[in-house]
Amino acid sequence: MQPVSSMAPNNRLSGLDLDQAGPLKPARILVVDDDPDFLDMTKLILRSEGFDVASASSDREALSRCAEVNPDLILIDLMMPGVDGWGVQQQLRQVTQAPVIVISASANRENAARSLDQGAGDYISKPFHKAELVSRIRRLLRQSPGTGASRLRVFPAVDLTIDLDTHQVSVRGRTHYLLPREFDLFSILMEHTPRSVGYELITRHIWGQDTARNRSHLKNIAFNLRQKLERNPALPELIVNYRGLGYQFVTRP
Repeated sequence: MQPVSSMAPNNRLSGLDLDQAGPLKPARILVVDDDPDFLDMTKLILRSEGFDVASASSDREALSRCAEVNPDLILIDLMMPGVDGWGVQQQLRQVTQAPVIVISASANRENAARSLDQGAGDYISKPFHKAELVSRIRRLLRQSPGTGASRLRVFPAVDLTIDLDTHQVSVRGRTHYLLPREFDLFSILMEHTPRSVGYELITRHIWGQDTARNRSHLKNIAFNLRQKLERNPALPELIVNYRGLGYQFVTRP
C-alpha cells in the first residue's frame, strides 16, 4: 500500500466520501547530505517509488527546507562537514517531529546506538540496497502516522513561527492570534510557498466558490493579516499581492 502523509489541517475531508475525494498526497521525504551525487541518486530512488522528495546539503538549508516542505520523514547523513548528522537531527527536532533515518558510510555499532538514543527511528549503513531503504522508510511511516505534519512551522529566514493548533503566530518577537479566516488564508499561502496562489484557488478553498463577494472578503482578510504580520502593512514583505493574479507568502527576504 502506498504510504501517504497525514492530511494538512486546511484540507477538511471530515464527513466526505473518501472514495470520491481523490488520491491522498504522497509522503514527503527530506534528504540531508553534503554529497550531491548521493542526493541525486537517493531522490531518483524515492521518486521512482512514488514519494515526493526535497534535499538539503547543510544544517541551515535543512531547517529552511523542512519549514518549506513539512516532510513526513527525514533521511540524514551522519558524516557531514560542520554540523554532523546528530547536530542536524537535534536542530530539526525544534521544528518537526517527523521520524528520522540516519545514514552513514560507517557500520560502527556505537554510531548506530548513539543515533537511536538521540531519537532516530532507524539507522542504515552505506552502501544500501534500494529495496532495503524503501522498506525501512515505509515501516517508519506506518509506525508514525501523522508525525510528519508538524504542529509548529518555522520560517527562520523571516523570523516567523506559527502554531497550527493554537493559530498563534510569532513574528520578529511579537505574537498574534489569527482569526479563523486569517488562518485559512495564511495556511494555504504557507502550504504553497514559495509559489503564489491564485484568487480563485483561495476563494474556493475558503468558501467553496469563487465569487466577486468572496474576492472582496479575501481582500479584507489579507489586509487584516498584514496588519498583524508586516513591519509596514503599506509596504508588505511577507504577504505579497500580485494584482490580478493572487497572493504569495514570501519566506526568503
